[in-house]
Amino acid sequence: MLIELRGKYAIGAHRFAIVDDYDFEFVNQWKWKAKWNGARNNVYAVRNLIVEGKTITIRLNRLIAERHGQVVKEGMVVDFLNHNTLDCRSQNLQVTTQCQNMNNSQPKIREVICVICGCLIQQVAPILSGRRIYCSDRCKDNVKRTRKKLKRQPVKNPSLRCLMCDSKFTPTFVQSPRKKQTFCSDVCRNKHKTRLRRGLPVPHLVKYLNQRSLSGY
Repeated sequence: MLIELRGKYAIGAHRFAIVDDYDFEFVNQWKWKAKWNGARNNVYAVRNLIVEGKTITIRLNRLIAERHGQVVKEGMVVDFLNHNTLDCRSQNLQVTTQCQNMNNSQPKIREVICVICGCLIQQVAPILSGRRIYCSDRCKDNVKRTRKKLKRQPVKNPSLRCLMCDSKFTPTFVQSPRKKQTFCSDVCRNKHKTRLRRGLPVPHLVKYLNQRSLSGY
């Protein structure tokens, strides 16, 4: 028989849970709602119970398994033989370990689009992830080659100033917030390190501080 579920997720195929006829009256005395699990890949029939001021979630499949004599020890879970998490009939439930439950899980196939060539591919997706998807190693290598090419390409219209000599220069790679070229040459970089090590002032910084003091800031 069907048990009507409540909640905003009780729509479509998740609107009803299936139980045996002899369990209907026992289960129907409570109100059940549809709720996603932590990985958001399955919907379960659950109800909330307040014990000593704490809210406890009780799953329908676990309740029926214990009602029919199956012992659910700590660390054990109630698995579904037909992979339908709303089919809570006693013959569809079995107590397994967490490892056995993961091995019995049915992989979900989703269709994704390659970010390079745009072709449609199928991927096994047990957990949703935000990784970029490539259809082949050729598309993946194409991205790496493009990044290396952009990194070697100099930037036109230089607008950077050397931190040591205060002269404009053309950077040798594409600038980013994490990696920025601050010296026009290795000579200026070594001079800057030497001055900082000896406690000597950097020329263009002294000029900048003097301008700020004259302006009154």
